[in-house]
Amino acid sequence: RRRPLMMVGAIPFGLGFFLMFNAPPFETNWAITVYYIFVFILYDTAFTLVNAPYAALTPEMTQDYDERSSLAGWRMGNSIFASLLTAALFKLLAENVFAGMFEGPKAIQRGYSVSAAIWGLVIIITPLLVAAVVREPKNYVEEDEFNIVQILKDVWANKPFRIGALV
Repeated sequence: RRRPLMMVGAIPFGLGFFLMFNAPPFETNWAITVYYIFVFILYDTAFTLVNAPYAALTPEMTQDYDERSSLAGWRMGNSIFASLLTAALFKLLAENVFAGMFEGPKAIQRGYSVSAAIWGLVIIITPLLVAAVVREPKNYVEEDEFNIVQILKDVWANKPFRIGALV
């Protein structure tokens, strides 16, 4: 029940990342702003589609506290490592490796496009790989039927939430 969301979100997640690091084909500031608003919404929505079920897999995979802690530690450790690796290599690859493949004033821009395409593919492949390899346990408890009206009533009954929402 988690894997389909990860699979649906994988391609828009990588595509959104790629589009964020590409110059839009527009000239006006207004059009560029609208472009990046939509690209960020795409990226952030896909990020949530992939990462919420990915994080929810950890407590479902084992009932043992120590094993869950170990899984969460490995998951977060690998995530931090991948983020640092991406941050360290992205600019280096874009400006020092890929930009050299192009000539002219847009060489660096094209270098970033190539680098973003590579990281976008990595972003697509990793959740698909997790979805293909990790099997969800069959012993999960069925949740109650989804009732949006009841959920909204319960949320609105929370006084700190109402105060925070209105401020």
